[in-house]
Amino acid sequence: MIYRILTAFFGFLLLAPIGNMVVEAALGRPFDTGDAITGVVLWSAVVIAIVYKAPTCAKAWRRIFLTCGVLCFAVPLAKMGSVPPAFAGAAVVGSGIVSIFPGTFFLIVGLLTGRNKQIIIIKESEGAQARTSHEG
Repeated sequence: MIYRILTAFFGFLLLAPIGNMVVEAALGRPFDTGDAITGVVLWSAVVIAIVYKAPTCAKAWRRIFLTCGVLCFAVPLAKMGSVPPAFAGAAVVGSGIVSIFPGTFFLIVGLLTGRNKQIIIIKESEGAQARTSHEG
């Protein structure tokens, strides 16, 4: 239970700034106090839902990292709608360059964290073993 609480706390610290960055880019203005409180409630609810639905803490971290990666890649798209059309290309390129590196990092870490270990066992039939032993 304590591990889930720690996962939710540190997951919120990781996910909330990225999520708020996407919302600020979509709105085209920085948050005021009311928006910041709403953002804290929204992203804490998202993280609590992720941690509650995950079967293990490792799966919860996996989902949090993947969500962070998707949100990093959403920043240029959100920025595109909040700037004048003449500057949309520059805004997308500028925010895309900044967000592609953390987005790639979060996706790679998310895909490597919390995986189910799969072991493949190949059993040869006795006829195949006899055939290979006589050929030697």
